[in-house]
Amino acid sequence: MLVAPQTVIAAYRVGDGPVNVITPLMVYLPFIILVCQRYRKSAGMGTVVSMMMPYTVVVLVAWTIFFVIWYVSGKKPPQIRYAGHNCSIGEPQFVPKNDAAAEGEGYIMTVIGRHEEMRSELLILDAQDISGEPVATVALPFRLRSTGHGYWYGSRQLRGETNVIGAW
Repeated sequence: MLVAPQTVIAAYRVGDGPVNVITPLMVYLPFIILVCQRYRKSAGMGTVVSMMMPYTVVVLVAWTIFFVIWYVSGKKPPQIRYAGHNCSIGEPQFVPKNDAAAEGEGYIMTVIGRHEEMRSELLILDAQDISGEPVATVALPFRLRSTGHGYWYGSRQLRGETNVIGAW
C-alpha cells in the first residue's frame, strides 16, 4: 500500500491527539487535577478522565471526519522531497515570487544538513514543484545548526506599505 508519509503522520495525529488529555501519562495531568480540586475537593484522576471523555470522543469523531474528507477529496497528490540518506531538513520558508504573485507562486527555501560531510546546503525550490530540480543550491563549507522559526518579509512589508502579515 503506497501511502504518503504525511498521510500516515496525519492519521496518527488524528488518533493520538484527542486521547492525550485522558492518558495518565500526560505531563499536565497533576496540574489539571490540582485545579479541579480547587472546585471539587475529592477530584482525582478518575474525575478528570471521566469529565474529559465526552470531549475526547467528540474531538476524535470530528477529526476523523475531517481526515477522511481530506483524504478522499482527490486533490493533486502530495509532493515529496527526499534530501538524501543521513540528512536533515530545516524548517522550510515560503518566499513569494514577487509582490503581485498568486497564492503559492514563489519559492521554498530550506537548509539541508549533510551530516556525514559535516556541512549544510541552502536549497531553493519552486513552490509549485518541490519534487523537481532545485532552482538553486548554495553549498556551505560548514554545518549550520537547526534553523529556527522564520517569516519572509517582502519589499512591501519592509517599505511599511503593509503590516507584517500583509493584511493592509
